Amino acid sequence: MSRAVISSAVALVLVLAACNSITGANDYEIGAGPVTPERADASSETPLGQDAGDGADGATEPPPEPRPVCGAQKVCMPIDSGWTPVVVLANGQTLCPTTYPTKDARKATPTGVDTCGCSCSRKNGSCAGDVRIDYGPVTCSAGNFTLSLPGDGTCTSADFSQVNASVKFTPLPTNPPTACNTPVVTPDLQPPSDVVVCGGAPTTDTAGCDAAQACVPAADSAGKNCIMHDGEFACPKGFRRRTTTGTGVTDSRSCGSCTCAPDNCAGGKLEWFAMAGCPVSFGFLSTACAFGSPSTRSVKYTAGEGCGVSTPPDVTGSLTFESPQTLCCP
Repeated sequence: MSRAVISSAVALVLVLAACNSITGANDYEIGAGPVTPERADASSETPLGQDAGDGADGATEPPPEPRPVCGAQKVCMPIDSGWTPVVVLANGQTLCPTTYPTKDARKATPTGVDTCGCSCSRKNGSCAGDVRIDYGPVTCSAGNFTLSLPGDGTCTSADFSQVNASVKFTPLPTNPPTACNTPVVTPDLQPPSDVVVCGGAPTTDTAGCDAAQACVPAADSAGKNCIMHDGEFACPKGFRRRTTTGTGVTDSRSCGSCTCAPDNCAGGKLEWFAMAGCPVSFGFLSTACAFGSPSTRSVKYTAGEGCGVSTPPDVTGSLTFESPQTLCCP
């Protein structure tokens, strides 16, 4: 092979290596092309940091291919139909790069999931009483015996020598509850997140990019190249993370009501131990037939409350963003 051919091959390898080293190059999809925005629905919302996959149905797909590099520390981004290239700063970062001089601190979709808890308690009765132990080779139908346990988690001696392979337990409360107190609803509603959006990069350079794209500066390690649109829209293909932002937010979220009902003392926990005095735990027995050990020598039983959730509370209301904008990131 001639010296000239070898030199050309080495040069090509160096060029490819340089392209791969550009920050953010592996975050983008080749040839995104023109993008026509579509109005978003609630199901399309994906907070920054969560991956919804490409497509309107949110199905998981392979990560997008690297976007074309159009120059040193530059990448191609869509600029058609109202989309604007921006850099979204990573959490904790506050300084915009000089290539994106316009800084906009906004409220955004929460990163966590809203939940509403429901606590139930018995109004009468008690879950104290015996516990029946059923055992057998496979189906727990070979035999059973009864343990008298205080139900308050106290360590109690127990002999499981009859158990062969499988075991389950069933509470046998003497006076099970027949009514429940008014349930207590506990909201866990996530606050809006804070996001810093940096803009103002020139979009007149289109060399090396597909139609309706601009060659813009690549983000450094403090941020990520994304696109922004006024209003609420679905993200174009290749942008897997969508979040709504606003200059402010109105919060109408709350938790609905829940109901409780007696559950015959379900939810009790029976922990079993290899030695007397409860020093080495085997874990917890189940009310369904499962593997058990004949070497059990002591147990701790914590009885259930006697009332359980029959209708869980729902999250109602929503966050309404002022002057909303949609951020879409790969």
